[in-house]
Amino acid sequence: MRQQERRVGGSLERVSCRGTGHQVSSSLPPWGHGEVRGGQCFNAVRSLPLAVWLATILTMYVRDGPWKANMRMILFLALLMIGGSACAADTRPNVLFLAVDDMNDWIGCLETTPCALTPNLDRLAARGVCFTNAHTAGVFCAPSRAAIFSGQFASTTGCYQTPNYFVHHPEIEPLQACFSKAGYQTFGAGKLFHHPAGSIDVRGWDEFFLRRASQRKNGWPLDSWSDDTPFPSPFPKSIFNRGRQVTGGLFLEWGPLSNEQEEELADTKRVNWAVQKLKEQHDKPFFLGVGIYAPHFPNYCPQRYFDLYDAAEIELPPYRDDDLEDLPPKIKKAKLARSRIHKKLEALGAIEDAIHGYLACISYADAMMGRVLDALEASPYADNTIVVLWSDHGYHHGEKGDWGKHTLWERTSNVPFIWAGPGIVQGKKSDVTVSLIDMYPTFVEQCNLEPPRQHLEGQSLAKTLANPGSAKDRNVLLPYLEPGEYAVINRQWRYIRYGDDGEELYDVQADPHEWVNLAHDPGYADRIRELRRAAPQTFAAPEPRLNVAKDLFLQGDTFVWKKGHGNAGSRPPYLPPQELGFDVQGKNLIANGSFENDPKNGSIWAYRDGVFERSRQQKSDGTFSLMVADIQPRERSVRQTVPLVPQHRYVSRFKIYFEPGSEGKAVFDTSDRFDETAQIVMDATMGGGWQEFQSFFNSGDHSDVTVRFFPIEGFAGKFYVDEVQLFEAVE
Repeated sequence: MRQQERRVGGSLERVSCRGTGHQVSSSLPPWGHGEVRGGQCFNAVRSLPLAVWLATILTMYVRDGPWKANMRMILFLALLMIGGSACAADTRPNVLFLAVDDMNDWIGCLETTPCALTPNLDRLAARGVCFTNAHTAGVFCAPSRAAIFSGQFASTTGCYQTPNYFVHHPEIEPLQACFSKAGYQTFGAGKLFHHPAGSIDVRGWDEFFLRRASQRKNGWPLDSWSDDTPFPSPFPKSIFNRGRQVTGGLFLEWGPLSNEQEEELADTKRVNWAVQKLKEQHDKPFFLGVGIYAPHFPNYCPQRYFDLYDAAEIELPPYRDDDLEDLPPKIKKAKLARSRIHKKLEALGAIEDAIHGYLACISYADAMMGRVLDALEASPYADNTIVVLWSDHGYHHGEKGDWGKHTLWERTSNVPFIWAGPGIVQGKKSDVTVSLIDMYPTFVEQCNLEPPRQHLEGQSLAKTLANPGSAKDRNVLLPYLEPGEYAVINRQWRYIRYGDDGEELYDVQADPHEWVNLAHDPGYADRIRELRRAAPQTFAAPEPRLNVAKDLFLQGDTFVWKKGHGNAGSRPPYLPPQELGFDVQGKNLIANGSFENDPKNGSIWAYRDGVFERSRQQKSDGTFSLMVADIQPRERSVRQTVPLVPQHRYVSRFKIYFEPGSEGKAVFDTSDRFDETAQIVMDATMGGGWQEFQSFFNSGDHSDVTVRFFPIEGFAGKFYVDEVQLFEAVE
C-alpha cells in the first residue's frame, strides 16, 4: 500500500505505510518522501547517486540494443562513475554535534570565576575556535533548542515557551533533515531537543538512541533520572531540600554517587552509544548529535568529580546586595521573590556546597564529552569531522539574586561555544558576538547543504572560523517569554525590553556584571533607539501549549500530536523513597483541614467562592475536599493563619489531586514569612490520583504563620486539596 498523508490539527500525519517498516513518528514536512525505515523518513530518489541511474539506463539499452557486444565496457565505465561519485561524497566533512544542558561559561578555556576543571573542553578549544561572547537563542531549554533546530527565533515561530515548532510549523525543515536530504547519515542520542514526551522532532533521523524500550512506547521522553538510574542515599540529599518533600523537578538537589555507579547513569549510556557509533564503518558522511543532561539539576555524579574540588576553597561569583534596585518594577518584584532561594542558601551556609555540586557535574559532563572526542580521534574520521560543542543556555547561581535561567541577563545568555575541524583555525579565541542560531547556516555553508525551505535567521560563521580576526561584531537577538520582550546584545551593549513593562541598558565593557542600569539616563536615549531598531518590527503570536495527557497520541513506537485527542495520560516522574528525618508531636494546628465544615458556617479558611469551592467530586477522606480552578493571581490564594511558638520547627502535610488534562503548576507555601520557607511547587502532569506532600520550617522569631495554596499564573484546569495538617516537628 502506498503511504498516505492527511492534515491533522495543522500538521501532516502518515496514516499508512504497509510493508515499509514502522510508522513515521510525528508530523511530516511538505517535501517528498521515499521509504520509511524504523520510524524514520528517507528520500530514496535523492539519496541515490546520479551514476546509479545512468548505469541502469545503459544496462537496459545495451541488453537489446545495437551495442550488445560492448556491454561489458559500458558497464565498466558506469561502475567507474559510481565509484567516482562515492569518493566525491566521502570528501564532505562529518559533523559531531555535542550538546550540554544548563552549562554556563564556568569552563577552563573561558577563564571565568568560578572555574570548573574541564580538560577535555579545553583541548577541543586548543585545536579550534572558542567563542567568548556566544549567546543562547532562547532563555530556557524549550525555546533555545527549537530555535537551533528550526533556524528561526521564537519571534518568528511563536515558540517562546514551547518546543513543538514541528507541530505548529510542519513546513520547517529541521537541521537533521537538511543533512539527511543531502545524503548524510543522521544519528542522535540524548538531550538534543527538550526532554518531556513528544518533544523530539523525529523527522530525518536514521537512528535515534533511547536506552529503554518503554521510552519509545511513551512518546520518547528522555527520563534522565528514573527507576533505572542511581540516586544518592538518603534522598533528598542536599541540605537545601533536607526535611522537605521533593517533587519532580529535583531543583537544587546535589550530592555524590559511588564511582561504581558511573556506567549506570543515563548520560554515560548515551555517550557509550555514541562512542560505538564512531567505531563503526560509515560509507557516507554522517551527522552525529550527542546531548547530555548534565549539569542540569539534580547535580548527582560520581564521587571522583566532587573530589576534584574543595568546597571551602571555591571562589564565589560576585554578588551585589542592591543589584535589583534599578530594575523595572515588574521584573524587580518577580526577582525579589525569587531571591528568597539565595537567602535560604545563605542562611544554611550552603552556597559553596551548591556550587560545588554544579562544578562537579560540569567536570562529569567534560569527562563524557572527552570519551566521545577520544573515540573520534581514534577513528578514521578524525581529520574530516567538524566538531561543535554548545550549551543550550547559561545559569544563575545567585547573581541578581537568582538561581536558574529564564532571564535576559548575561548569566542566562552566555554559553560555551567551541568549534574544531576542517576549515577551522586552531587555538584561537574570538570575542565577536555570535548566537547558537548561527549553527544551522554555518553547516549549510561548511557541508554544502541545500538550504532549507524556511529563511534561516542566523549568520554563517564559516569565514569567522577560518579567520577570526577578520570578523566584525554585530547585534544578536534573544527573545524572552512573550512577544515584544527581548534583549539585543553586542560586544559593548546589552539592551533589554520587557514590552510595555520597562527596559534596561548595560555597558558590558565597563559593567560586566550588569549592576548599573543606564536605561533611565537621557544621555543614552540615542543608543537605546539604535539597539531597538535591531529588534524585529513584528513578533509572532505565541504558539498554543500542548498537553501531553490531552494532546499526545501514542501509536506503537511512535507518536503524533492530535489536539484534544491524546491518549498518553499523565505519567508522574519517578522519585525514590524520601527520608525527611523528623517526626511529629502534638495536635494538628490546622482547623478544618479536611474541609468538612461549610466555610459559610464558621470555617477559618479564607478564600473566594467561585474560585475555591468545597467539592464532593474528589476526596481523600471524609466527604469533601477543596477544589481550586483556573488561572488566579496569588492574592486569591486559599489561606489560614495559625499561631506558632517562636524558635520551633514545624511539619506541614497535605494531599493534592490534579484533574486529568490540567496544565501548569500549583504552590503550597508559608506566605513568604521565613528564610527557610516551606514551599512546594507541584506540576499538574504528576497525575496518578492523590499525591501526599510534606515539608518543614523553623518559626524563628514569629508567633504565627499563614499557610496557603494557589495556582501559578498560567494554570488551567482544576486541583483538589485535602487533609491539610501542621504539627510541631521532632528530630
